[in-house]
Amino acid sequence: PRLSLRTETLSASFVIRLNDFYAKKAAILLGLGFGWMPENLIRAELRSKKILPVPWSEGAIHIFRPQLYVRADKKLGRAATMFRDALLSAPPVAA
Repeated sequence: PRLSLRTETLSASFVIRLNDFYAKKAAILLGLGFGWMPENLIRAELRSKKILPVPWSEGAIHIFRPQLYVRADKKLGRAATMFRDALLSAPPVAA
């Protein structure tokens, strides 16, 4: 069962860092915390209200805009070329 405990007084020693968003989503669905999540991974849970946005003083929405910087005198490798192509083919994100 979920505990209705305030988290403001928790020290950093009570923070658990997970290595990917899928583990983080599973923990959030179990009621074990909160944190930023990519909307595409939790869209259905937001719609069904299994997950709710947490009001935050700096805003609950963050848009990640990846950027690729390359040196003009170096040719892109295979991975960077694939990454660049994926960025260029992605649909634009509304701000």
